[in-house]
Amino acid sequence: MPYPILVKPRTHVHGLINNKGAVARSANELLRKYKLAVAQEKVRELESPLLWDSERPILQQFVNVGSEGIHSVTGFIDRTGESFVTRRSRKVFQRSRPVGVGVCYESLSPDPSLSRSVHARELGYFGLFEVEFLSFEGTWAAIDFNPRLYNQIGLDIGRGLPSPLLACLGALGDEPSLRDMGSKAEHDNDTASAVFYDRFTLRAMLLALYVTSRISHEDLAYWRSWVKRNAAHAIDVAAERGDPMPGVIHSLSEIYLGLRSVGRFLQSTPRVMSAGVRREQDRRRDHRGWAVWAFTCAHLAARNIEHRIFGYPMQFWSQIADAGGERYLKSYCFGANISAPTRGYSF
Repeated sequence: MPYPILVKPRTHVHGLINNKGAVARSANELLRKYKLAVAQEKVRELESPLLWDSERPILQQFVNVGSEGIHSVTGFIDRTGESFVTRRSRKVFQRSRPVGVGVCYESLSPDPSLSRSVHARELGYFGLFEVEFLSFEGTWAAIDFNPRLYNQIGLDIGRGLPSPLLACLGALGDEPSLRDMGSKAEHDNDTASAVFYDRFTLRAMLLALYVTSRISHEDLAYWRSWVKRNAAHAIDVAAERGDPMPGVIHSLSEIYLGLRSVGRFLQSTPRVMSAGVRREQDRRRDHRGWAVWAFTCAHLAARNIEHRIFGYPMQFWSQIADAGGERYLKSYCFGANISAPTRGYSF
């Protein structure tokens, strides 16, 4: 299996930490992160005999997400496979990188090919499910299968798929009602422009990213605009004006989880350089490059090797000389040496 490799938990049942996995980019890093994952999950098997071998993580080839994003196919399938209804969405914002729980989703129109790939009789599974797909080498590859309730279930309910009701009817064995409800949900597929988001978590994450300089001003403005643009048809994970208590409890839970994850957040999310800092680094890199080419050309000329110079070498220093007055180097004297083929060359 080529690197990088994703080390992910085999199951989240009785999970000790909110961990979606870690990426290893070398053999040493893979061994270290694999041992860490086993140590973190080693008590699972003791808690439930049904979760045998659950402390051993799964290894997958890690692929960077392209412009298509991660597509999620969610829905319900009954025991016979006849009642099969799906919805599709795209994960556009997640808690952590490179892997993490989705915070924002956008609706997508149905894709029959993806739905058919999910409808696999040989799995022997029935009930609610979520399957995540990633575009890889020109095709859609399934990267995760969740046979359970999923985070963005409110988005499906808002699009005419009463997933909890279908699961209840299936558990009761009410096949006639289940078929009728499934048929109605299949025809009431409203995917107009609904979006799903965890408003509290999104705002908290944007604030944390901004305060720690881990998001650009452009990205921050985009997500603020995204929230305003979709406010009229957005579905929140817990907040509801008529019933505020779930939203309050969810906010307190997110604050607790966020405080516990500060260290992991700072380690996994790189800082973003401002445009001014980026320009200054580029300028210094260009100046170092001209100095390298200056002494390279001096050595070539001393050996009578034919060469050609394009541009204006050492132009930066010439501009300083033309400025007049006193001039000082930013580097220390031992860091301002330039190699020359023989003695006698001036700085």
